[in-house]
Amino acid sequence: MNSKISSPLARLFLLYQARDWHGARSLLCDSAIMCWHSSGECFSGGDAIIHVNAVYPEGWRITLLEDNLLTDARIHVIAAVDHHEQRFLVNSFATLTDDNRIVRLDEYWATCEEPQRWRVVLPGWSRLIG
Repeated sequence: MNSKISSPLARLFLLYQARDWHGARSLLCDSAIMCWHSSGECFSGGDAIIHVNAVYPEGWRITLLEDNLLTDARIHVIAAVDHHEQRFLVNSFATLTDDNRIVRLDEYWATCEEPQRWRVVLPGWSRLIG
């Protein structure tokens, strides 16, 4: 694992990718809450958080892009999730307990899409690589 990708939240995503649900569950408090703000959903309890991820339709692959410690002690991870022909990006923010277990996850998901044609001809426009 990249030494810059080492927070409990980054480990959670890596364990999801490995489909290691038991290992992932060990990083969550029993009372953990996960909010998916883009769709207005909330899952209460470590078991519920693991369950929704475990039953998500198969075929997805997670790539961690960033792992950051914020000034308020939360962890911020950016990840790309490829699922068949679709690509999603997630900004995930975790609040940790004193023993480094995740007690709250706030996630903001976006669907990747092609740029609008009218923008690609604008001065200064370029395509992100990656």
